[in-house]
Amino acid sequence: MKASSLVVGESNAFKKLNRQVQQLAGSTRNVLIDGEPGVGKTTVARHIHMSGKSGGKPFITLDAWLTPDEEIKAILFRDEMKRELELPARQIPEIVDGSTLYIKEAEEMSFSNQSRIARYLEGRKGRQKTRVIATMKEPLEKCFEAGMLIEPLFKQLSTFEKLSVPPLRERPEDIPALAEHFTADTSRELGVRVKTLDANTLDFLAKFDWKDNVRGLKAVIDKSVFQSEGEALTLPREILDEKSHLQGIINNIDSKKRFSMDLALENIEKLLLQRMLNVFGYNQSRVAEALGITEGNLRYRLKKYRIPSSRQR
Repeated sequence: MKASSLVVGESNAFKKLNRQVQQLAGSTRNVLIDGEPGVGKTTVARHIHMSGKSGGKPFITLDAWLTPDEEIKAILFRDEMKRELELPARQIPEIVDGSTLYIKEAEEMSFSNQSRIARYLEGRKGRQKTRVIATMKEPLEKCFEAGMLIEPLFKQLSTFEKLSVPPLRERPEDIPALAEHFTADTSRELGVRVKTLDANTLDFLAKFDWKDNVRGLKAVIDKSVFQSEGEALTLPREILDEKSHLQGIINNIDSKKRFSMDLALENIEKLLLQRMLNVFGYNQSRVAEALGITEGNLRYRLKKYRIPSSRQR
């Protein structure tokens, strides 16, 4: 199977990662992927598996927080555990030739499970044509020096091919393409017409501090698609502020970019109304007086933009 492009991206860092992934997809080499939470390590691991010759084989996950110890032992040492616990074979995911064993956040495994994984890796050499892909939140050497890995597992993982997935803040030029990709995917999943992203929206997303990386961006896009009533994507109020949004509009004007003036003004108005409500403790009379409009007009605007008229608890 020919390796396809890994999701989307325009940055040099992404293009380098994509080239490495495509090279590994055609082999059966073991891979160690490191990167901050939310950068997409599991997506990379699945892509390597699906894009290679093993795409139709099992992708078996060992998760430090979700896979029970007994199940980890049963997966790694199937024949031993079947005799010991008399488990029906159908209850144990089987590692067969061509399958991928995915060890998620290896450094978070208990030392006993790390020992089991190291024993499995040592014992499988030359016997099974399977691939092992492991992920870590920090580089291998750093985790070992911090006492998070036992030495036998450290030595085994040291032989793996290494990939690093950079955080989103180091590749902001990928954000517009990712946002459009997630918007199209989520729109299709919800069965709605694909939402359009205004230049101001893309500009704001590209400059936002995505502490949760790609996972955080996708979560915001999913919520935006679900809540947006018109054809254009409207971002949740909680991630917006009027100063940065207004600055983005000015920047787009200065650079002669095309954008929707109506949508831009609506977003600014919503942000200003929300701030006024917070400042005046949701006292609508005082908000209306400060804005020089009637209370009826204020209620109309709050309803129009679906802004709660009282503080939510």
